[in-house]
Amino acid sequence: MESVPCPACHTKNSSIKLRVPDRFSAEDETPFVLVECRKCGLLYLNPRPIEEQSGAFYENDAYNPFISAKTEKNTFDRLYDRIRKHNNRSKRKLIERHLSGPGRLLDVGCGTGEFLAEMASVGWQVRGIERDAKAAAYAVEKLRVNVVRGTLDSMPSVEASFDVVTMWHVLEHVYNPHKTLMQIRDLLKEGGLLVVAVPNAHSLDAKIYQQNWVAYDAPRHLQHFNFKSLRGLCEMHGFSVLKKALLPVDSFFNALMSEKLQEQKGGSSVLRPLRWLRAGIVANTAVVLGKFSNYFSKPVGSTLLVVFRK
Repeated sequence: MESVPCPACHTKNSSIKLRVPDRFSAEDETPFVLVECRKCGLLYLNPRPIEEQSGAFYENDAYNPFISAKTEKNTFDRLYDRIRKHNNRSKRKLIERHLSGPGRLLDVGCGTGEFLAEMASVGWQVRGIERDAKAAAYAVEKLRVNVVRGTLDSMPSVEASFDVVTMWHVLEHVYNPHKTLMQIRDLLKEGGLLVVAVPNAHSLDAKIYQQNWVAYDAPRHLQHFNFKSLRGLCEMHGFSVLKKALLPVDSFFNALMSEKLQEQKGGSSVLRPLRWLRAGIVANTAVVLGKFSNYFSKPVGSTLLVVFRK
C-alpha cells in the first residue's frame, strides 16, 4: 500500500470520508479508506494498493465489465448483456449528435469490446486499448475489433489522429489521471471529442448507500469525481465542456447492486423484496433528478457523462 496526495490537485490536506469494503472480499477484511481533498473536493483512496499489485483485484469472474467473456452465464449475466447493448446504442447516438459522420475512434479501457463493435457496425474506424488479457482476447477473437492489450503507454505513435476518444468508467481506475489526459490530448485531432463517464460522487444513490454504494468499488476505483472536480481536471489539459448527459441504465444497475452489497455485508435476506422495491424507487428518482440537475452545476445522476472538446 502507498500513501498519496490528491491525484487531481496534489494537495496533502484531506479528511476521512468513508471506510469502504471490497465487494468481493470476506466480511471481516479491513475496509479501504476513502478521503476527501479539502482543496478540490476529490474523493480518493488513501492509502491505496501500489500499481504493480493492482491487477490481482480484477481477477474475479464476477467483475462486471468482463461478464461477456464468461463461459457460463446465469440469469443476471444475460440481463446485464442486454442492458449493455442498449447502453452502447445510447453512447453511439450521443457521439453522432456532435459529429457529422463516422470517423476514427479510440476507446481507452475497452473491456470486451462491445462498444467498439457497435461503432464499427455503422462505419467507424475503431481501436481499443485494454490491459486485461482475457477481455482483450474476447474483443479480438469474438467481436473482430482492433484491440491492443496494454495501456496508453502501449499505443504506437499516432499523434492527433482520432476524432473521438472515449473513457467509459475508466478514469476512476487510473493511477495518474494527469498523464492519461495529456496522452489523450496528443492523440486527438484539434476540435476532437473526449467523452468521459465516471461514477458521480455527488449522486443520490451515493448519498443513500454510503459505504455500500457499489460504484465506490474499492480498491479498483482509486478516485471519485463530482462535476466540478472532473471539469477542473480536464480543463487543466485544454478540454472544454460541450455537453452533460445521462446514462439512465447506470442508475438501476447501481441501485440493484448496492442493495445486493448491503445484504452481503450484513443485511437480512428476509428484506430482499423490500430492497428491490427501494432500488427501483432510488433508481427512478436518480434518473429524474439527474435529468433536471444536468442543467445546473451540481448534477446528481448516478453517472457523470461529459463530452469535452479539444
